[in-house]
Formats: sequence, structure tokens, C-alpha cells
Amino acid sequence: MSVVDGNMWRAMVMFALLWPLLSCAASGGPVEGVVVVAETGKPIEGAIVVARWTAQLNQIADSSTMCYHVETTTTDSEGRYLIERWRSSHPPMLQQLFMFDREVHVTVYAKGYRMPNRLKKDRVTMVPHGVGGIKRLSYLKKLSNATHCGEAVDSKMNLLLFKQSLYDEARELASSREGNDIVETLLFGVESLSVGSDKALENMQIRRKNE
Repeated sequence: MSVVDGNMWRAMVMFALLWPLLSCAASGGPVEGVVVVAETGKPIEGAIVVARWTAQLNQIADSSTMCYHVETTTTDSEGRYLIERWRSSHPPMLQQLFMFDREVHVTVYAKGYRMPNRLKKDRVTMVPHGVGGIKRLSYLKKLSNATHCGEAVDSKMNLLLFKQSLYDEARELASSREGNDIVETLLFGVESLSVGSDKALENMQIRRKNE
């Protein structure tokens, strides 16, 4: 066998080995559980559940964490939620070859409640958040930051209801300059999804000029 034929044979073998990975779409789920009040076990209806799929992306010099898909849903009258199994063409198949340690992270928002420091599998016990003002606003901002999923090109719009709900509650609470700044940050998050980041930034600058 000539050198050219040998190289061709090795290329064909490598392609055959990689084809199952290159031809399959990214997928995840299902994710299901229940959201209840910590002290009473009472189900919380209408809570917004966000599930984010992340992975370590190994690069030449180092590695970084990327969020490549996000889904949201709301709880039913029994506090239960279900995010169906999904399939997506993003991220590109070649990039998936360098993704390791894939995980799913669940975040829950319910007006007047906060999440526990540690989540139990399939059961989220929410704690009444008996604070208002800047403490609650800071918590809402923290929730928004925790659900950032910039690489989720084809699914990030799923966050719109969640982001809008955070903004709506924050707008009711703000009564100081610091609070209004948090509201503005949350509104920017909403508009970044609904009209795009460039237009959202333009709108923010217009509002600040009009203050």
C-alpha cells in the first residue's frame, strides 16, 4: 500500500469513528420535579423554573464554562414542573467534540420567595423572603445574573418570561437611586432578549438622558 493510500485509509477510519458524534444533535432533558414551601410543604403554583445546560469547553491553552441551552416552564397547581427532552443543532457538532463535564442547573423564581442555598434533587423547597427594598432587589439581580446563557443562540429567548417577571417585581419595590439602577439593569436584560443588545443599550442611554 502506498503512503497516499495509507493516509486515505486512516482518514476514512477516523471519519467513520467520528461520524456518530458529528451527525448527532445536542440534546438534554427531561427535567422534572416539584416546588414547595420549605416549612409547610405546600406546593407553589406558577413558579418559573429555569434549566440551563452547561459544559466545560476545552481549548488549546485552557478551558472555560459555557451555557449552551436553556429552557423554562412554570409549575402547575401541585407545584410540579416538567421540561421535555429537547434536541438542537447548537452548538456546532465540531465544538461538541471539545465539551466535557456537561451539567444541568435549575433555578426557580417565585414572587416573595427565595431559593435555598442547596437544592435537593427533584424537589425545590422555597423559603419566604421576608425582606423588601434593596435586599430583595439585590436578590432579584443575583437571580438574573445566575441564569445568563450567552451561548444558547437558539434557545435564549426562552428566558424572556423569567427576566420579565424579575423586572416586574423589581419595579414595584424600587424607591431609591440604587434600587432604580437595579431595575434599569433588569430592564436591559429583558430588552436584550426582546429587541437585541444594541437596541437595549440605545434605549438605556435615552432613558438616562431623560432622567
